[in-house]
Amino acid sequence: MSNRKRVFILITIMALNASFVGGIAIFSLYRAAISEERERLVEIAQSQARLIEAVARFDAASGRSGGLESARSATLSQIIEAHQNYEQSGRTMEFTLAERKGNLIIFLLRHRHGDLKQPKPIDFASNLAEPMRQALSGRSGTLVGVDYRGERVLAAHEPVSELDLGIVSKIDLSEIRAPFVKAATIAGLLSVLVVIGGAALFLKISTPMIKLVEAHNIQLAVANKKLRQEIVERTRVEEALRKSEMKYRDIYFNIQDVYYETSPDGIILEISPSIEKFSQYQHEDLIGRSLYDLYADPEVTGKVINKILADGKVGDFEINLRDKDNSQRPCSIVMTVIKDEQGVPLKFIGSMRDIFIRKQAEKERKDLEEKIARLQKMEALGLLAGGVAHDLNNVLSGIVGYPDLLLMELAEDSPLKKPILTMQRSGQKAADIVQDLLTLARRGVITPDVLNLNDIVKDYLASPEHERLEAFHSDVQIETNLNRELLNIKGSSTHLRKTVMNLVSNAAEAQVGGGIISLLTRNKYIDRPLKGYDNIQEGDYVVLEVSDTGVGIAAEELNRIFEPFYTKKVMGRSGTGLGMAVVWGTVQDHRGYIDIESKEGKGTTFYLYLPVTRDRIVEKKAVIPVETYKGAGQSILIVDDVRDQRELASHMLTTLGYSANTVSSGEGAIDYLKNNSTALVLLDMIMDPGIDGLDTYRQILKLYPNQKAIIASGFSETKRVKEAQKLGAGQYVKKPYTLENLGLAVWKELAK
Repeated sequence: MSNRKRVFILITIMALNASFVGGIAIFSLYRAAISEERERLVEIAQSQARLIEAVARFDAASGRSGGLESARSATLSQIIEAHQNYEQSGRTMEFTLAERKGNLIIFLLRHRHGDLKQPKPIDFASNLAEPMRQALSGRSGTLVGVDYRGERVLAAHEPVSELDLGIVSKIDLSEIRAPFVKAATIAGLLSVLVVIGGAALFLKISTPMIKLVEAHNIQLAVANKKLRQEIVERTRVEEALRKSEMKYRDIYFNIQDVYYETSPDGIILEISPSIEKFSQYQHEDLIGRSLYDLYADPEVTGKVINKILADGKVGDFEINLRDKDNSQRPCSIVMTVIKDEQGVPLKFIGSMRDIFIRKQAEKERKDLEEKIARLQKMEALGLLAGGVAHDLNNVLSGIVGYPDLLLMELAEDSPLKKPILTMQRSGQKAADIVQDLLTLARRGVITPDVLNLNDIVKDYLASPEHERLEAFHSDVQIETNLNRELLNIKGSSTHLRKTVMNLVSNAAEAQVGGGIISLLTRNKYIDRPLKGYDNIQEGDYVVLEVSDTGVGIAAEELNRIFEPFYTKKVMGRSGTGLGMAVVWGTVQDHRGYIDIESKEGKGTTFYLYLPVTRDRIVEKKAVIPVETYKGAGQSILIVDDVRDQRELASHMLTTLGYSANTVSSGEGAIDYLKNNSTALVLLDMIMDPGIDGLDTYRQILKLYPNQKAIIASGFSETKRVKEAQKLGAGQYVKKPYTLENLGLAVWKELAK
């Protein structure tokens, strides 16, 4: 931009600023004039209103007329006569008086703006005469609005309550604005004249001087261009020289790998500072030392020397570099021999790369692959165990359920009572093993309750199972250290109790000849992930430690101890081979983590990390007598694909006083309900072949939208069970059936 343009712009900006300041001043004066005019109008309206009210009161009190109406007419007559002689100031200033008759505004004084002796009435609801409409509505004040002519006015309005009149004093806004608009126009014209005059004057004065400056600038520009070219050329030459000189130095000092040169006998002649990034040595400390002395394994040193002498080079050869403190770090070396014209070795040159991170990554990848393989194996075994458990649950239902029915029919002194109880206990033990399989399959955890792990530990230590373990391992001592301020957790007391039992049993088996088992509980907050057998994430945990002083676990066995049936116990005598698998499955289902510390000959410690809950423990409900949940002949439809399950459920419900009907599939249930109704449907969730319990319930709801139902399954509450409950199904009953769990579920659902 030229100097001439810059000065011209400066003059323009100054003129605009002056105009802006003048405009603000004019606007401020205008606002002040409006305020002053408003006060004057208010004074006129109020004084006239008070005057009229005083005249009206005088006329009424003096008895000059024959009544109130005559007094009002007399007063108005005086006001109108006085108004004819009233000189109103300004061009548009006006004082008006009006009354309301029906929906019309009747003006009583002749308008200033017009020659009409009798002003025309105006509709009260019209957009005209806004100030008078406010006065006749009993409101006083000021406003900017439209008068009876449709003109914008500044008005003061005041009611005359004595005579039900309205009085308005007003002036057109255009009259108030006129002098200020004129002033603003003059100021704008002056600004334009200033800009034009200033620009013309500047052009006349500055033209010769600007031409001289521009000519001088052209000369300077030519000289500067020549100088810049010389500087660029000189800089290019110097930069090329600097780069040439620094190229080797940059590589030498910044290379990530370590560059080195040695004499034929291994004495270090040069080594790059990058050695300091992973070594305790300074690179100056290594000059003059033998490279081979830094190799941790002498046998490796011999292999390197023989190979380079035979082949002339060594590529990607792994060695362990010994540091100042004799610690070792894995490295990969590359080395080449430099010979003279006669083939005599002059020196060795090579590079060394720190591969600690690579080795660590390889180890972590290998550990991860082993963990994934272990999880996949556990998942596969879990699927197998789950399928077996489902079938066994159906088989065990009769063994667990029918003894309840038989015992109800036997006399107290019946000789059959004891063998039936034995049969029932055996069936329950088998059901417990099935539950272990379900835990392994990750399908056995019931709806979690709020628990305290100390109570679980104490309950197990007071149990008959623990008494039998102490009797069998009389030389093992149990020690406990339970935190009195232990936080609560959410989980299954049955599964956690079995987990404690399995860990203690495992510790006892590991202590041949006696020892100590320690049980410790504590609260622990983890603020960063911990690496162990499991990678433990951040959070609040309750920790259970079970330690022993036994034989320990070999490193190669640690990755297999949680596999089903992988045990060193005597199968059938010490356990089923599922104990540690149940521990693993239970911790997984409780969203917890396991860590293990073990040394052969010194013992093992298991750490169980279970997430904390801030909920409180709910009191257990009292046992309900069987008489409470007996039926009164209500009809129950039993839907199950296994005949034994249908017969057992039917027998139990009939014994409890219900009327039971059975079908073998979901399709059969739908066909039955097309022609029949039932108070409740007992619906098995898993049925094969055919539709399952959820799809069956959906079809039933189309026939009977409010049909009551309860869901039964050998597994825990799956997503499909919960979805059926969202649709309206109530209680969930876990197989195998018992008289109590089935009877209570039916009774509670029918009682809704």
